[in-house]
Amino acid sequence: SGGIALDGSLISVVVPVYRVERYLRSCLNSIIGQTHQNLEIILVDDGSPDQCGAICDEYAAKDKRIIVIHKENTGAGAARNIGLKRAKGKYISFLDADDMYRLDALAKAYARAVACDADIVIFGSKIIDQAGNYLYEKSLNTDPLPNGDIFSAKEVPGHLYQITGCDPWNKLFRREFVLSRDIRFQTLRTANDLYFTSFAMACAERIAVLQEP
Repeated sequence: SGGIALDGSLISVVVPVYRVERYLRSCLNSIIGQTHQNLEIILVDDGSPDQCGAICDEYAAKDKRIIVIHKENTGAGAARNIGLKRAKGKYISFLDADDMYRLDALAKAYARAVACDADIVIFGSKIIDQAGNYLYEKSLNTDPLPNGDIFSAKEVPGHLYQITGCDPWNKLFRREFVLSRDIRFQTLRTANDLYFTSFAMACAERIAVLQEP
């Protein structure tokens, strides 16, 4: 979409799945329909007591890019770590199962990552309600950036976390960067992504901004 040439490089998409059967199909449809088709889609069923596990298996039977891992419930952080360990892509994203990608999202984020040789790409997002109605756009705050929209923590001391929140779902991470720094999600029941994202942003040498949601 938008004239982006896809070079075939693999992107890993890790999705922790737990009690989200109402949203899961919309989430999965938004991933498998990406214009960047060379994906591995790792669904980690975190012991969900509803029909999520069955839905994951249903989609895997129809799309060979999908890998399903069923496990006992230990939380989204542990589920993401399992997906990260399995992932093989050049870049990796962590989408929540009640969120959706625009169909050209990964193509545009990946193109930005390659063009900027970025460890992390941060992109804008739109917030919708449970019925799918648009509420507002969540823009990135680029005011603290001194030299355009590629930066590192050392260039914006005191302002790093004002640019974007510490959610992982609006970011694309270079997998080798994450592994080289041994960055993992905490195995907490809540806020298990805060450490991963904030530490990754603090360590990254090149972070690229893509304001487009």
